[in-house]
Amino acid sequence: MRTDERLSVVAITNLYPLPWEPTRATFNKQQFDILGKRVNLKIGVLVPLFEWLKHLKEIQNTSDIAYIPYFHIPKFGARLAPFFQYCSLKLKSQWLLESKPDVIYSCWLYPDVVACAKFAGEHDIPCVAKAHGTDVNFHLQNIKRSQQLLAQYKSLKHIFCPSQALANKLFAIGFDTAKVSTNYNGVNKVVFYPSDNREHQPSELKKLVFVGSMLKTKGVFELINAYSQIAKQVPSQLTLIGKGPDVDGLRALCAKLKLDNAVCFMGPQPLDVVAENVRAADVLVLPSYREGLPNVVLEAFASGTPVVATKVGGIPEVVTEQTGVLVEAKSEQDLTEGLLKALNRTWSESAIIAHAALFDWEVNVDNVMAQLRSPSAQCNQANDEDLNHAH
Repeated sequence: MRTDERLSVVAITNLYPLPWEPTRATFNKQQFDILGKRVNLKIGVLVPLFEWLKHLKEIQNTSDIAYIPYFHIPKFGARLAPFFQYCSLKLKSQWLLESKPDVIYSCWLYPDVVACAKFAGEHDIPCVAKAHGTDVNFHLQNIKRSQQLLAQYKSLKHIFCPSQALANKLFAIGFDTAKVSTNYNGVNKVVFYPSDNREHQPSELKKLVFVGSMLKTKGVFELINAYSQIAKQVPSQLTLIGKGPDVDGLRALCAKLKLDNAVCFMGPQPLDVVAENVRAADVLVLPSYREGLPNVVLEAFASGTPVVATKVGGIPEVVTEQTGVLVEAKSEQDLTEGLLKALNRTWSESAIIAHAALFDWEVNVDNVMAQLRSPSAQCNQANDEDLNHAH
């Protein structure tokens, strides 16, 4: 590995903004932007083939970024996804390897890291990885998928997790502490910052905001039902930012509960618009069933906005009594009580902002760089067993 010049790193992930979906996975872009100032960075973005074909005219590959299509079979084909991604990396190997990378940095453990670690191992390149949330909380709870990742154990130099809760789950499936560490995400504080001279205190109209995918597992139906009780007691407005397959169901529920005028569906928004709404909110609410550590919670802290969120994943690691209220997942009653508690309390914006200082992208990238630069034995070849036959 080079020590006398900038490292050459290839980052590979499916989680990155796309020309037709610029608000996708901005947290990875924020990290990659800082990393790119310290290393020679190329980015390979994995895109399902049919989506890639649909948007082919919008794709513009450059010397630094390429959108790599892979064959994707939804749901039942999940076990084969690492194999198809690996095949696509092989087809793109000339571009991926032309900069003679010192490290491959892959984000999203399943299927992306499984494929990337096998590819990296075959070329004796260390693979450093990053977990996110659903990749561990959902995909790796399937024993066959977790075994596919473990089959690449020797090729994986290190895995970063955005919360200790995720790291513990990797320990539970067979990784040891030398391979896994917690590295909290940061916040873009140029975008997320508090309003001037604002302290959270009682006001005529309370503003609640949710930012995330419109999915049942994000607790959005519980949120609407809980808010129907809040609206009867507190003059307020709920804003939902994001998209997903359950939007129509949520709109129907709002109509049924006569909340049409009180709930605003904004759809996906650019980061500056998200920040504006989080900054103006009295409470950010995130009632998910499972999470790694959602960046929007950290972004709320940087905005001086308290949080009401569920006791799942890494959320309890960062939400304190001074910064928010924790509630049980899937409980409309607990969510209602938590929201009322948060809305009726006077919060110290300065205390919330001080807490946000703990989460910094520069520190996050410092930790990544330490692993990218650390000496390591030459990677062993990945397991020769075909990925599509892994048990």
